[in-house]
Amino acid sequence: FCFSVSSLMATPKQKLNLSKSSGMSRSDGELVRRRARTSIITRTKKPQSDKDIAACYPLIVNLIHYLKRKNAFLVEGIFRTCGDYNVIHSAKQEAIENLQGNFMEIFEPLDLISIADVLKLVLRTLSGPLITSRCKRKLILAPLLLPYDDSADISITYEHAVTLYINSTLSMLTYKRFDIIQKLLSFLLRVIAHEAKSRMGVTNISTLFAPILFGMPHNAKGKSCDSFVEENTKTVELLQFLLLQAQQHPKHFKHKSNMIQSRYAIRNFEFQDKQFVMGEKIELFHRTADTSLIVFKKRIYEVPLEIMKSSFSPLKPACDSSMLRTSLRSTALRNKKFSKSSTELDQVEFNLGQRAEVLPIDSLVSSFSSLAKLNSSKKKLGSTSYRGSRVPV
Repeated sequence: FCFSVSSLMATPKQKLNLSKSSGMSRSDGELVRRRARTSIITRTKKPQSDKDIAACYPLIVNLIHYLKRKNAFLVEGIFRTCGDYNVIHSAKQEAIENLQGNFMEIFEPLDLISIADVLKLVLRTLSGPLITSRCKRKLILAPLLLPYDDSADISITYEHAVTLYINSTLSMLTYKRFDIIQKLLSFLLRVIAHEAKSRMGVTNISTLFAPILFGMPHNAKGKSCDSFVEENTKTVELLQFLLLQAQQHPKHFKHKSNMIQSRYAIRNFEFQDKQFVMGEKIELFHRTADTSLIVFKKRIYEVPLEIMKSSFSPLKPACDSSMLRTSLRSTALRNKKFSKSSTELDQVEFNLGQRAEVLPIDSLVSSFSSLAKLNSSKKKLGSTSYRGSRVPV
């Protein structure tokens, strides 16, 4: 690599001398230089942006509106039946080259099956999936969210809360991404609603559009094809869940809301028989004038506004595990759950994770016994001589 970088800055004659001195031929030296340029370009590559989505936004929206206006949701095999490959690619290329022009002149000669294929092709050729990986990681939790505790006094139903969580998570996306997803899901729901004529149910639609919305599964090195299929199945099931939620609560998918935010507990407290420890993370996804909806360990809680303000903060507090354990033990004593003389207090396991992991007692006993043996051996030896001089042990 050092040779290749120096050769990039050298003259042609110096490059030839460098390759001769290193025992490399001119072709080998050129290969190394090309690899060096490639590695430098790869390292300085900028992250994915929304420029292509912003550029293709008018085309995608016009394609969806055209299909909806022509009642394409009644066409049998829409999005499943393939059109002419050459016609589809030429129409897509012409539309990309004339993004500010009149798309009707391009769409009119095509049949509805071909226009649906153009829409899929444009979405697939974007620099990335419509739903970003950060948004996807939070959406995966939506089908796994647990309902409220039985003793909780709630004002929002569990199904409504899950829909609010999905909308808040999708609100992390930019406006144009969110608008494309909203319009696309709305049209796909029409196709599913007319399944008797379109022959396209929720499973067919989810199988086709899951890679477009969430991206293809990453078949990393060392993983088998089974893991690839398993990950793809999970994304298909996730899209099925989103479509069913959008079908039951369509108004919650029309507009963006406050995006989901992380909060941290700034004190130790108990709420609805659940112990919140200082420093633990929760997800805030909906707020009203009196309450807030949060997710903590895959369970939804409706927290009063007073507790939310006094117990959570956007900044993570600096906390120590020993302080947490002492505080929790004193809290248990104040609540009179255990007596001071009770041995049960020492057996209480608070949910502190790795921050307050206790060493096993066997390792402590063995350590103390080893120290005792070492001290006894020192007393027996006293001191030892080294080359005629006495050196204390």
